[in-house]
Amino acid sequence: MNTETIPRDRSALRILELGDNMTFALGKPKQTDFYMASMRGNRSKSAGPWPEMTLARIWRLFARVRRGDYDLVVVQPPIYPWWHLRSFLTVVKNTLLRGRLLGFFATWSATLAFPLLRFLPCNVPMVVVDMNDSFGIFRHNVFLFGRCHTYFKRELPIDKWHVFYRSGHRNLPTANFRAKPRWRRRMDKIAPLGVGTVQPALDRALASFGSEKKTDLFFAGTTFATNRVREEGVALLDRLKARGVVVDHVTETLPFGDFIDRCAQAWLTWSPAGFGWECFRHLEASLAGSVPVISSPTIHRYRPMNHGEHCFFYHVEGEDLVETVIEALKDKDKLARMAEAARDHVLQHHTHEALCDHVIDVALGDTVAPRPSAETVQ
Repeated sequence: MNTETIPRDRSALRILELGDNMTFALGKPKQTDFYMASMRGNRSKSAGPWPEMTLARIWRLFARVRRGDYDLVVVQPPIYPWWHLRSFLTVVKNTLLRGRLLGFFATWSATLAFPLLRFLPCNVPMVVVDMNDSFGIFRHNVFLFGRCHTYFKRELPIDKWHVFYRSGHRNLPTANFRAKPRWRRRMDKIAPLGVGTVQPALDRALASFGSEKKTDLFFAGTTFATNRVREEGVALLDRLKARGVVVDHVTETLPFGDFIDRCAQAWLTWSPAGFGWECFRHLEASLAGSVPVISSPTIHRYRPMNHGEHCFFYHVEGEDLVETVIEALKDKDKLARMAEAARDHVLQHHTHEALCDHVIDVALGDTVAPRPSAETVQ
């Protein structure tokens, strides 16, 4: 392996991404080899179907990492361990019950292969990118701290120690737990990361930016059986209507293009938390030219949008949503400036490519040793 470093050149880097979700495969597709390890089996995407991280293939991938074919390994951790009954039943549902006999063996093999990442060669940096809705880090993924450079987490609680609730500790982590050197070293590896926006959504939203405003506030989204912030807050939309606010409230599911157009035609978009606080809607509304009105943050945010500059935050107690919207609509010129600032902020920090660049900067620093790309393992 060539250990001599040269000035960083992101375009020359080769990345290996493994797991259930995609970040680098979306943000750096030409530089990334993605292998799926999902209970849901191989799912066709725009550039898929993706190869699965089977037991046979993972050893060949390890060999490629060992000989320096990759500069960075990115791991997307699973929600359930391979031995969990839910894992097995989900594999059966998505393969055997759909007539995919061979798919069952490949998908189950990929699920079994994930714990073998503890043996990943150490000559290349590895990072974890956890995009799950949960604020916790599951017990079966804690072993990744022993190998990773940084553990990036989307839903990172304000008190980061809470990620170990019921995993590292059976209750809220106590002072004794927080004082242990091993857990403090693990805590030091945790960092926030945004959810990002994919290129097609970005392009579609930017195309609608600057549309003529027809409404004051727009909201379309599920409110039943989701976050109570939505279930309780939707009643306040009628209060806003009673005070003369033009509210565009859609209860049915809209095609994405229609959703973006309705965002662009509204001065404000209500963007309450969903199953997690970090939400695509925050970004999509900003890109379309509508200022998002967001429920108070519950997480440690990555490159956050600022209240009164890019967005508005409101407290979920009482009628603060109503008062926040009424006050915001008093100055339309300010809203237009905020929409431009929010769009620029998202483009700079919250595209998938920007997130990938940040991860690379953290993991590799100012210098890297780029290696020639190799053929994808088949």
